[in-house]
Amino acid sequence: KTESGIDLLQRLSVRPKLIGLQTEVFGENGPQPGDVIEISEKNTNLKTVLLTQWIIRCILPSIWKGIQIGGLEVGVVFLSTDHHFSLLNLVTVLERTLKRNLRQYHEFLPASGISIVEEIVKDSLKRLSVYESFNKTELLFNFCSTKTYILSHPKSSVVMLDSLSAFYWEDRLS
Repeated sequence: KTESGIDLLQRLSVRPKLIGLQTEVFGENGPQPGDVIEISEKNTNLKTVLLTQWIIRCILPSIWKGIQIGGLEVGVVFLSTDHHFSLLNLVTVLERTLKRNLRQYHEFLPASGISIVEEIVKDSLKRLSVYESFNKTELLFNFCSTKTYILSHPKSSVVMLDSLSAFYWEDRLS
């Protein structure tokens, strides 16, 4: 079998690890490169909350100006087909998480602690790319775009899809 240039680059590129993503689920070493994790939950809100928590942990920096933040500083590509994911909700939870984590450093932070939270949020969101798909054609196009995006962003290690079954019946009935 021959290997394309894109396949070679993918194989040789080193992606950031997800060590400590959620030790209760993945153990200390986190999910490994190439792992596919399926979340099956009737309550889509719980699944969305879990994915939001994982995204936040991935995109947060590990350290910000000498302050331990605890993120993985990893890029995430999120493909949304169910449209339950809310960027506004993600930012709200991200800000709340940062404020809670930064409380212990209040004496080291300038009086405008809010601006530090905003800086970290803006920096973190640079590591998130969201693709919305409203039909199976857009989903296929977004899959192709994701491959190109990941090749040009070596810090991206995670692709999340919510949900793979979104266009099942559309496909099945056609």
